[in-house]
Amino acid sequence: MNLLKSTFILAIFMFSTLAYSIVPVDSPVEFPEGWSGEIGLSINGNSGNKDKSEYGISNIFRYSRNNNLFLFISGYNYAKSNNVVNEDDLYLHSRWINIDFFKENIDSELFVQHEYDEFADISSRNLFGGGARFRLKNSTENKNYKITLGTGVFYEKERSISNNLDVNTFRANLYSQYVYQNKGEYPYKAFGTIYVQPSISEPDDYRVLAIGGFEFSVSENIKVVIETELKHNSTPFENIEKTDFEYGVRLAYQF
Repeated sequence: MNLLKSTFILAIFMFSTLAYSIVPVDSPVEFPEGWSGEIGLSINGNSGNKDKSEYGISNIFRYSRNNNLFLFISGYNYAKSNNVVNEDDLYLHSRWINIDFFKENIDSELFVQHEYDEFADISSRNLFGGGARFRLKNSTENKNYKITLGTGVFYEKERSISNNLDVNTFRANLYSQYVYQNKGEYPYKAFGTIYVQPSISEPDDYRVLAIGGFEFSVSENIKVVIETELKHNSTPFENIEKTDFEYGVRLAYQF
């Protein structure tokens, strides 16, 4: 078993030289009381015929007390090849969830978010809003699953790097998440999350974010995460592609 884990970790490190900027997803089935979270870090590089450096860090911090859950998620990615920067993006998200606020399994939530992405021509994207979410979960001896459905609204202010254009929008926030956890001899977790965010005044202006993946525990505190991400913006800034697809592998320490 130890040899299998060591071989698996080595293969992950060999594969994880890909730079990627997948938005971190929080996917526990149960939230422990007090502090918990995870920290992921990747550093890759080459020198010689090709000079290349890549850095990525992602964090999820939670604090749960009584019926309140405070959540902070961040991700930063930077990459440079032959002295040319080809990735530079930051994501910060903070959320307060009041469990069972409306009734059992129906929570309220408030959130704020800041991000920038140089290669999507986004100098800053700031938003704040709130909503409600419905939770459904079930557990057996070796398996857990959780389904979350959310709805809400937020105000967004986005600025272009190339022309300093500001765009202010009220958007609906519709999302769903599915988490399946297998606790058998070889434990793993599968998850999928999708956000749809149409403008309230212009339905043809919408955003879609879909993230899916698998988690494998290699020790009590270390996990390997294989992820894919699809981003679609129906009305991006000028000369920017509407759709981005990314995939990657990372190691994370959870506590």
